[in-house]
Amino acid sequence: MGVKSAILPLNAIFPPNLFQYDLKSAAANIKDQLLANLHLNLNLPTLRFTGMPSAIALKNASFKVTAPKLQGQSTREIYAGITGTLEAKISNQPLDFNFYILAEKPGSEPKPITLRGDTKSSLNFASFRAFTLNGLNLIAEKSGNGWSVSLDAQSKLNNKDIDVSASVPPAGPS
Repeated sequence: MGVKSAILPLNAIFPPNLFQYDLKSAAANIKDQLLANLHLNLNLPTLRFTGMPSAIALKNASFKVTAPKLQGQSTREIYAGITGTLEAKISNQPLDFNFYILAEKPGSEPKPITLRGDTKSSLNFASFRAFTLNGLNLIAEKSGNGWSVSLDAQSKLNNKDIDVSASVPPAGPS
């Protein structure tokens, strides 16, 4: 992936009342307080995945680890993943997507790498009738040595709202 060293600059915040709990509930409280303050954000070099087209670059990438308490749940879960900017050229137009790759939970069955992204930028086409794609969402999934990609967006054609989708399997366009 382009990472050649494993130096982790770690720091943590401990609340002043961390050790003021009774011994029976101390372990759970300490765990919750430690996880509440778990926010790793480690900058990564420009990433390159095997089989990813050279027209795509993953820049400003960060490895992030956090443990939020999700709404309606009493315990925290640890989430780890990579976020950053995916630079791509679609129809000779440069587009920047905000992307993320979420790591699988430990002990779960291995799955293909799935990269998800979105952009606020528009994509213009001057084909048989000019139209602009907005609200673009990207999903790329590693399959063997290649990547399958799907793109969803919204547009207007003849003053009507339309949904547009395109997919490219690992072997080429569909």
